[in-house]
Amino acid sequence: MNDKFTIRIKIAESSHPLTINRDQEELYRKAAKLVNQRLADYKEKYKNIDLDDNHFLSFVALEFAVKYLKVDENKGIDSLGEKIEEITRDVEEFLKNK
Repeated sequence: MNDKFTIRIKIAESSHPLTINRDQEELYRKAAKLVNQRLADYKEKYKNIDLDDNHFLSFVALEFAVKYLKVDENKGIDSLGEKIEEITRDVEEFLKNK
C-alpha cells in the first residue's frame, strides 16, 4: 500500500500540490492554516503600508524561523537537564552502595 498521496495547500493566493505521507495530512493542513492566519495578522497590523504578500510572507517565515531556533535551543537545554539527572541518579546509586 502506498502511504503517500497528493494534497493541495493554499498559502496566500497560491495553491501548492504536495506529496506527503497520509499520516501527516492534518499536520500540513494545520501548518498552512497557521501560516495564513499569521499572514492575515501581519496584513492587518500593517494595512497602512503598501506591501505585497511576499513581504508579509517573509515576516511570517522569519517569525517561524525564530520560534524554531528557540525550540531547537531548548532541546539542547532539555538534553543537558536529562544528562544531569542521569549523572545525579548514578551518583546517588553509587553513594547507596558505599
